[in-house]
Amino acid sequence: MDTGFSDGFMHYLYGVICKRLKLEEEALKSFENAVDLFPLNWSAWQELLSLTTHKLILSKLRLPDHWIKTFFLAHAFLELQAMDAALDACQALFVAGFRRSLHVWTLVAVAHNSNRDSEESLEVFQLIRNIDPYRLDSLDVLSNLLYTNDDKKGLERLAQQVLEIDRFKAETCVIVGNHYSLREAFDKAAMYFHRALKINPECLSAWTLLGHVYMEMKQQNVNAAIQCYRSAIDVNPRDYRWAVLLDKLKRKKESAEAFLKFISLGCEQDGCEAEFLPIAYKSVAEYMIESGNLVDARKYLNLLSTSSKRKEVREDSKALVKRFREMKAALAASGESSASIGDDEPEIPDDACADVEMEVETPTR
Repeated sequence: MDTGFSDGFMHYLYGVICKRLKLEEEALKSFENAVDLFPLNWSAWQELLSLTTHKLILSKLRLPDHWIKTFFLAHAFLELQAMDAALDACQALFVAGFRRSLHVWTLVAVAHNSNRDSEESLEVFQLIRNIDPYRLDSLDVLSNLLYTNDDKKGLERLAQQVLEIDRFKAETCVIVGNHYSLREAFDKAAMYFHRALKINPECLSAWTLLGHVYMEMKQQNVNAAIQCYRSAIDVNPRDYRWAVLLDKLKRKKESAEAFLKFISLGCEQDGCEAEFLPIAYKSVAEYMIESGNLVDARKYLNLLSTSSKRKEVREDSKALVKRFREMKAALAASGESSASIGDDEPEIPDDACADVEMEVETPTR
């Protein structure tokens, strides 16, 4: 649709309206026009980022040849879990003259943390805090690192400092919640994570950590924890770890829905961990079989059988094919039409497979 706007801010406003109306393709085009006409409208770049759900979309974006594009790419690669590309973009920004930008250094720290390079991440965060001790952006990531390292004194000191700076910021509440969680004061931790969510309902770390707290309490509140993880998926459906966690909690319907949302975004094409895809296809196939949707079950069983040559994946595939046949026979015996059941059989995996342990990262702090 040609809006006829010649002003970048009009394109931006039109894109915001389209996004609210779930007209995402139209919104994407409007934000592209907005940053093309006025590249320094960072709000337009952020809206564009929220619609860049996988690398295929990113590769097709029509972006202006402007220095701020590299900032956008650094953020986009972080969101898409492409940490090496994000670090390369940050390095390009350093070369372009932004070596003193704490914003860029913060992106570097977060990228190292996501790459599981905790020591490097801690060093960069310390550098940032030495230069600007009042900066709170992404310090919730630092608090997660201190929590993981069981650094009670360091986390307590950080919590006291951020409370003095701004006690009404979401990052502050998350940090204080982490402090209480490490000391097993889970009720106080939950209270601060709730405060963070009142300030920012889309605070991903708060949803995540609140779910962890519910699981760590003496009287586990599994249902509340699952609701938190589902909210985390709503905030960032591109992060498949929450779906893996729901699968481990035996919440088949919720995990299958989360996997389907992830797959529908095309995120499985973005180079996610190879161990993840078999778990996703198995979860969805299992749920489809149990719900009697054999047409879709067949599709995901075929994907499962070709997703990996690991022994455990092959065994899972064979077991599900057996359950598929049993359900097919039961539905046929009950008079179900062949059109809804289908005639084709799922692929049966061969026995040539590698006996390798499979491990997928589940959400941590």
